[in-house]
Amino acid sequence: MTTARRKTRPGIVADLVRRPQVSWNCLRVWQRDRDAYMKYYKLSLLGSLGDPLLYLFAMGYGLGRFLEQMEGMSYMAFIAPGLVISSAMFSASFECTYSAFLRMIYMKTYDAILATPLTIEDVVAGDILDYAEFFVPDDAVTYDAKAFDKRLRNAPGAVDLLARFAASLAGTPNWDAQALEACLKEFVAAEEIKIGGIIHAVRVALTGKGVGFGLYDAMAILGEKSCLARMQRAVHEARQENP
Repeated sequence: MTTARRKTRPGIVADLVRRPQVSWNCLRVWQRDRDAYMKYYKLSLLGSLGDPLLYLFAMGYGLGRFLEQMEGMSYMAFIAPGLVISSAMFSASFECTYSAFLRMIYMKTYDAILATPLTIEDVVAGDILDYAEFFVPDDAVTYDAKAFDKRLRNAPGAVDLLARFAASLAGTPNWDAQALEACLKEFVAAEEIKIGGIIHAVRVALTGKGVGFGLYDAMAILGEKSCLARMQRAVHEARQENP
């Protein structure tokens, strides 16, 4: 038993550390995900918007009738930001956990895909392609025109704030989500601004979009070099158009 086990270990280790063999067939997985989403996107949007609105009315107006003030503000104003954040977190985690679980265990979607010439690597790469615009060279990020105008070009002081924030991040010892969140909060306190005055500009600079998954996680995934390069590029682009 010991000898047989020893013989299999090198093969197991090799499978774990080998380079993924991804082919162009992964585009078919992305196409399948797109076609499936287009069939139920209206229902998905209804649920994503309906749940927080339901809780807002039930708790904001219902429970809010008995709680006049919370930390100097109305209960409605106190609870609304938390409902928005929890809804966004739930939608993202649901898609990445329970939806994947359903496709794997009950719907057998992955089994059906693997019955074709596609490999496991193709399946994983195809799911990642839903966020393909995020994984591009730093000088190839495409900006959403409306988001760029609103958060950078036409936002008073946003370009200078972004430049100073990028400078403050240079040489950050720990480039992880928790440390980056602390850095942003320290910058906000030092500049005496609200967090919304900088966080939206950073998101647009890094991803080209006004919305997306967690900013601090995105920064940790991109790494220091890419984050600084993308922010400096956004500053340059905005200053070129508004010298």
